[in-house]
Amino acid sequence: MQPEAVLLLDYAGVVSLHQSDEARSRLVMTAGTDADRFWSAYWALRRPYDAGSLSASEYWAGIAKKLGMAWSDERSAELARQDTQSWLRPNREVIKITATAGLRGMRLAILSNAPKELAEAIRRQAWMRPFTELLFSCELGLTKPDPECYTAAVAQLGVEPDEVLFVDDRPENVAGAENAGLRAMVFQDERGLRRSLNAL
Repeated sequence: MQPEAVLLLDYAGVVSLHQSDEARSRLVMTAGTDADRFWSAYWALRRPYDAGSLSASEYWAGIAKKLGMAWSDERSAELARQDTQSWLRPNREVIKITATAGLRGMRLAILSNAPKELAEAIRRQAWMRPFTELLFSCELGLTKPDPECYTAAVAQLGVEPDEVLFVDDRPENVAGAENAGLRAMVFQDERGLRRSLNAL
């Protein structure tokens, strides 16, 4: 791969850690329901929320409706706040590894399925500074693993698909990137990522 190539990384599960058990339990407790029903409703509506088709208030109202509940505006706002905060857990080892790749000449970018509130919060994090371009599904109007999401991302980056190495922890997202012509790999652990980048 040429020095000017782009290292395009997923956010959640790669650059950041997934939600902690504590944060997940707190969301369920605030919702006032059982975990299985809450997470089923949460993920059922997540894709349109990530794509920017639903506002935060519409998303949480939709979850409440699926659960047969009625939440106050204050409870919905608290759930939205907790949800955003739960995704702000940096994987500092990955950030260190990718920052080193940046020093070697690679452009560092993020492509994340994320709603508006989370995208704005991610942009405010000091530990995201190594990444020069942050691309979010809520702004593209497309979500991974739709190949069109990767095509739109590559167009914004101004490069050819084969100039991009995409890294994601979900095999279906990696497959979507490959279908769009990107080079791609499944993130499994920090050691494997370091080894792969050193081999470029």
